[in-house]
Amino acid sequence: MNGSVLHTGRQLVDTANAQALPDWARRDLGLRYSTLLEWRRTTFRANVMNLTGTNYWTGVASFGTFF
Repeated sequence: MNGSVLHTGRQLVDTANAQALPDWARRDLGLRYSTLLEWRRTTFRANVMNLTGTNYWTGVASFGTFF
């Protein structure tokens, strides 16, 4: 089992620093299972990114654009 939390703090959008995107956190979870199939070592993996399905702005680029 594996997991991670990715946190991004508040980001300013415009050059006047008057508008900001809120901070956000993404939670990921994964499972891994190793076994032998026909005498070959095999690993199955399953990963879920953004476990909670929350929508958020991921970042700010130059000239006040964000995505």
